[in-house]
Parts: sequence; C-alpha cells; structure tokens
Amino acid sequence: MFTRLLRKEGWKVNFKRIYRLWKREGLKVPVKKAKKRQIGNPDGGITRSKAEHPNHVWSIDFIFDRTENGRPLKALSVIDEFTRES
Repeated sequence: MFTRLLRKEGWKVNFKRIYRLWKREGLKVPVKKAKKRQIGNPDGGITRSKAEHPNHVWSIDFIFDRTENGRPLKALSVIDEFTRES
C-alpha cells in the first residue's frame, strides 16, 4: 500500500526495498492478506447438506484465546449436526 502511494507521487520504488526499510526502522510491516479460496460450486454459494442421520454431517470450529499469563490457547470443537441440541 505504501509502495503504491510512493509510485503515485512519481517515485520508482520496489515493494521489497520498502519492506526492508520498514523492518530496519523497527516499524510494523503491514501484512498482505492472502486471497481466500472460494468454496462451493461455480454457480455461487455453498451447498449445505442437511443432516439426515448420525455421522452424516459434521461441523468444526477453531477457537483461539489466551490464558491469564498470556500463553496461547487453541481449541478445536467438532460436532455431529444430526445429534446436536438446537
């Protein structure tokens, strides 16, 4: 982003050089967001299956938190869609 602003003002700069300069000066370097892969069919949207019997559709969720002393806490919850309580 910063590289783009400099280029608009007429500077000939390289992204990698700007990155190195920011790191050397101790600045927090903006992280480039990776493109998310599109899920589902090409017509658009995700086709969600309705659970018809146990072990047919499973859902997962990752949970990230920190303990009181600052250590990372990671949990994975997995549920069977058919037998879950609504």
